[in-house]
Amino acid sequence: KGPRPPRHLRCRCQMVTVTIFSSIPGVRASQFGYVDQTTSFADFLKTRNAAYQDDVLGPSRGMLFRAGRLDLEDFSDKSGRKFTLDDLRKRNAAAFARAGL
Repeated sequence: KGPRPPRHLRCRCQMVTVTIFSSIPGVRASQFGYVDQTTSFADFLKTRNAAYQDDVLGPSRGMLFRAGRLDLEDFSDKSGRKFTLDDLRKRNAAAFARAGL
């Protein structure tokens, strides 16, 4: 809707596509449908099934996430370096026991 560029000499205006998806406030798209924009990835991952969690995290980390009750932040350090399973076992042996690993 509205006038189309160029509207005047040396016009720098652009046309922007607006879809139905860009007009829904407070949500964002995921492969499973719309998700509230305040939902963290950890909260989203908790709502998915075990196969999806294992696909994202790996089977052992998936078990630790579910049965060991570890948060996503527990799998890496502050710089984002992913801990090995041996590092995780040293840091939280109780989670491995709860997960049966």
